[in-house]
Amino acid sequence: MYDAIERENAERILHRLRVTELQEARDEAYRAWVKTAGYAKREERRPYRQAFLEANKALREGRRGLRKVTSPATMHRINDTLSSALTWGIKREQAFAKNWSQLVELPSVTRPKPIVWTPERVEHWKRTGEKPGPVMVWTPKLTAEFLDFVKDDWLYDLWHSFIFLGPRRGEMPAVPWTEVSIDALWLRISQQIVEVAYQLVRRGAEGRERPYRVAEPGVRRQPGELSHEAGTEAPGVGSCLRRDRSRMDPRERRGTAP
Repeated sequence: MYDAIERENAERILHRLRVTELQEARDEAYRAWVKTAGYAKREERRPYRQAFLEANKALREGRRGLRKVTSPATMHRINDTLSSALTWGIKREQAFAKNWSQLVELPSVTRPKPIVWTPERVEHWKRTGEKPGPVMVWTPKLTAEFLDFVKDDWLYDLWHSFIFLGPRRGEMPAVPWTEVSIDALWLRISQQIVEVAYQLVRRGAEGRERPYRVAEPGVRRQPGELSHEAGTEAPGVGSCLRRDRSRMDPRERRGTAP
């Protein structure tokens, strides 16, 4: 089974490399088309536009069937599930003589080390587009700048809750309105959305069901004030819940979901 996973991974890596090449060709065709906007006539620009459309079509076709590469961590989870099933079969049904999954040697899992976004790293990323590491951490100043940037977004309360409450990424989108109290300033994590066989499935929180009690609202701050107080105590999520009820109240925003 794991040999088949390795073969699939090799195919998926080659597919991703091909998609990267197609994306670079599409971007190059787009830049060439845009570059002619200032001086070329419409007839002269037409071949560049056609080249961009063809490159974009090739990219869309190349992305079909694109799958994630199965990581070593996923292999370990698969093996743990298999080991649990075999152990149950040995104890309850005596269907197996040995738990063969315990003999499997899998690649070691190396957790990526978080790296802080320093001004030098930010400048390098803006200049080259390369991230210093797979897991990057915002400083309080960058967090405040982000909240200031999205202060007019109707999902501002969602971004604010992500930052200051720290739920998992699949938990906040699964919060139903019955688990949110705007007046009492709390929300309860009782469900989460997970990906199973490339399909999104709603499940229970698996032992993480608990309410998130926000800080006392006190003196409410406006989002624009955050950048001047970066590094100080973070405002409670209650301030953003009370600031504009229409952003979270489903009775005033019909057709939307948290």
